[in-house]
Amino acid sequence: EKRRLGLARLLYKQGQVVYADEPTASLDAANRQLVTDLLLKQAQAGALVFIATHDEKLGQKCDARICLGE
Repeated sequence: EKRRLGLARLLYKQGQVVYADEPTASLDAANRQLVTDLLLKQAQAGALVFIATHDEKLGQKCDARICLGE
C-alpha cells in the first residue's frame, strides 16, 4: 500500500530528484514493467533517479551503477 502511494506521488509531483528503494520488489512481471517504465520516463524527463535494487534487469537499464558487496 505504501509503495502504491509513493508511485502515485511520483506521478503527481513530477519531482526533479526521485529516490526509489526496491521499487520492483514483490511485484508481478506486469507491474514490475510498469514501475520500470515510470522510473525511466522520469529520468528521460530530466529527473535524477536514484534506485536501490536487487532487480538485475532494472539495474541494467540505469545509466550508471554502483554495486555494493562485490
